[in-house]
Amino acid sequence: LVVCWGGHSINGVEYQYTREVGNELGLRELNICTGCGPGAMEGPMKGAAIGHAKQRYTEQRYLGLTE
Repeated sequence: LVVCWGGHSINGVEYQYTREVGNELGLRELNICTGCGPGAMEGPMKGAAIGHAKQRYTEQRYLGLTE
């Protein structure tokens, strides 16, 4: 399980980076936990979903934690 935490006020380049990180984690069949908000917390979830799909990994888990 990998925790990805960050803010919602990031620019497009930073958002794309978070998606790429999530994708790489997904390719390694790692599960993701974020704060469930936009920006730096949304990107890894979307990226991991793509990485998991590429690996045909069906036991993925996405955890979103909020206050």
